[in-house]
Amino acid sequence: MMMLLLLICFVLFCCVRQAILFYVPRWLWKNWEAGKIHALMMDLDVGICSEVEKKQKKKLLLDYLVDNLKHHNWWAYRYFFCETLALTNVVGKFFFISFDLDWIWIGFC
Repeated sequence: MMMLLLLICFVLFCCVRQAILFYVPRWLWKNWEAGKIHALMMDLDVGICSEVEKKQKKKLLLDYLVDNLKHHNWWAYRYFFCETLALTNVVGKFFFISFDLDWIWIGFC
C-alpha cells in the first residue's frame, strides 16, 4: 500500500513538473507580446469581411511592416528564445522521463 502511494505521488510530481515547464515559454511569450500580434492582424482572421476591406487591411499591414522593418528585432529575439525554450523542454522531457524510469527509454533509441 505504501509503495502504491509513493508511486502515485511520484507520477503526480512528474506530471506537475512537466506541466509547469511546458507552460513557462507560453507564459513568457504572452507577457512579452501583450496582444500586439492580435492588434496587427486587424481582424484579418475573421471570414466575414468584404474583399475591399481585406485588401485595405492587408495594404495597411504591409505598409506598417515595410516602414518598421528592423525596428522589432527585440520581439523576434524574444520569440526565438521562447521557441528554443520549448524545444529544449521537449528534449529535456525525454531525459527527465528516462532518468525517472531508470533510463529505460534510452534502450529504445
